[in-house]
Amino acid sequence: MHTVTITVHLNEDQTQATIHNSGRTNPIVCRCLGVERDDSGIKTIYLDSLIHRSASSISYNKWQPEGAISTILRRINS
Repeated sequence: MHTVTITVHLNEDQTQATIHNSGRTNPIVCRCLGVERDDSGIKTIYLDSLIHRSASSISYNKWQPEGAISTILRRINS
């Protein structure tokens, strides 16, 4: 199984996300449609683009991507 680490940086008004994926050289930049928070910070980020593909042979660190039309990133609590 291949492990991918995802890190996310949002701009100040949380309308743009820069995503770094350990499996890619260049970051992915896309619009952020919204975020959900809990007491420990951001827990879910809704993107306007599909930035992942489904693969059962990949496990994720930090953020778990899901979605069929656009990507939803859910924070993984470790």
